[in-house]
Amino acid sequence: MGHGPHRPFVSRREFLQRTAVAGLATATGTWFWQRPAFGQAVPVEQLHGQFGSDAGREAAFSWMTPGAVDGPFLQLGGERIPAESLQYDGYPGWFHHVRVDDLLPATEYRY
Repeated sequence: MGHGPHRPFVSRREFLQRTAVAGLATATGTWFWQRPAFGQAVPVEQLHGQFGSDAGREAAFSWMTPGAVDGPFLQLGGERIPAESLQYDGYPGWFHHVRVDDLLPATEYRY
């Protein structure tokens, strides 16, 4: 999730960073919330989280669902942050992205 247009691929460096962050987030009990379309459970896949350019204040999260969901969001502390949903040509599923740029440095957040 760089500053350019959205693209469905990442560099090897970005992949390794995202994989490490996603692994840590999964191990600590990360919750990505969604409200499924049509009342069915839509599984969440490909969880990614990373720091922004100012690691003390910015973070980006993304995940993929094989189907569309109604109103996907990230729960960060007591706040629900709506996700932007995109579907890339040639890729099955929907990709959901959330950027947070108002974090307080040296503050613990649960998500």
